[in-house]
Amino acid sequence: MALRCRRRSSGFAAGGAGIAAAIGVLVLLSARYQFPDWAKIVIAALSLIGAGLATIQGVLKPAEDSEKHHNGGLKYGAVIREIASATAIPPRNRSEAEERLKHIREMLDAIPGEAPAIPQRVWRNLGPLTPDPIGPTSTNE
Repeated sequence: MALRCRRRSSGFAAGGAGIAAAIGVLVLLSARYQFPDWAKIVIAALSLIGAGLATIQGVLKPAEDSEKHHNGGLKYGAVIREIASATAIPPRNRSEAEERLKHIREMLDAIPGEAPAIPQRVWRNLGPLTPDPIGPTSTNE
């Protein structure tokens, strides 16, 4: 998700910069040459599109979302490493095991408040994340 946000941010920035450069060149040329009315309409439309891209980038903040998704992924990675280390070294007693679980639960509870939610369309595109260990279920008649 972070990569998608970064690409979107780059696309808006590149598109806006390209349009701004084209408008700058056309304005400089208009001082020397007289453009027909249709060309003036195209230049005005391009300037509106460039302004729209800049507004979209400012409102949606894809770069900021990208950073939040990236940081959320890093934190989930830390939880996975914590679980791996907890399973590698067995606890000495029940209270130590409960303390480890409490720490992992606190780590997991803190992440959703800091990372943005992943849209439902992304989950649909992923499909099942793990195969069903039991296999297809059958009904006995």
